[in-house]
Amino acid sequence: MGIIISADIGGSATKVAGYRETGERIGKTIVRLDDQVASFYGAFGKFSEEHAVALSEIQELILTGVGASRLSHNQYDLPVTYVEEFEAIGRGGLLLSGVKEAVVVSMGTGTAFVHASEAGCTHLGGSGIGGGTLLGLSKLLLNETDISAVARLAQEGVLEHADITIRDICQGEVPGLPPHATASNFGKVRNALPSADTAAALINMILQGIGSMAMLAAHGIGTGTVVLTGSLASLPQAKGIYETFREMYHLDFLLPEDAEYATAYGAFATRMHEMPSVAPVI
Repeated sequence: MGIIISADIGGSATKVAGYRETGERIGKTIVRLDDQVASFYGAFGKFSEEHAVALSEIQELILTGVGASRLSHNQYDLPVTYVEEFEAIGRGGLLLSGVKEAVVVSMGTGTAFVHASEAGCTHLGGSGIGGGTLLGLSKLLLNETDISAVARLAQEGVLEHADITIRDICQGEVPGLPPHATASNFGKVRNALPSADTAAALINMILQGIGSMAMLAAHGIGTGTVVLTGSLASLPQAKGIYETFREMYHLDFLLPEDAEYATAYGAFATRMHEMPSVAPVI
């Protein structure tokens, strides 16, 4: 039985998922490299090694993501199918969350917003704010290029040392806004902050900015659900931040398991949609 490899080649990482012809997923892996061609070959090789998959067992490659265009149609003499990225984002978000309609947010190097439903997927727009922003500002302010290290450092920080909250500027209650909601990112800063506080404020600002854009998109198209995917969705701070957004905006902000692999899964689901006898199994 042949194996199908689905790869999401992003701006700074390649995510790979492997499937059997039946739709059963057999594994996943990720390689983080700025060189998109190198990241694809690295992820392909890593997956093959980790899951003992021989080249002779692979029957098809499915490629998506911004880096897919940098690869030729002749990869290891295997059939290659290219899947449009926004379709893969939308289908992957619905597949992982189990909902039928949502604004699916792909938080990678930058951020894409896709309206996904059973009728299809539509690209709503995008933002340059994303993982690349966090990486660049972390290097500039913290001299740190490991996002996992920044997230761990942020867990030790005190967000209120940097941000102005609603309780800081209002004596009474503000309808619809919890007291801990952010009124101004980095609004309290007058002097240098401890690194942990800076890390906490950076992550908070970026995730909140993306969440605000997603909220406006969801209200604009009239859906009550936002599905958050991509690398930033895996940050430990994301859950608490988007719980506050759910409270304020009365929208479901969903952080599905394996969110970082959503677009790779969605590329496979899109391909299998053309072959309806096969359904992906997550």
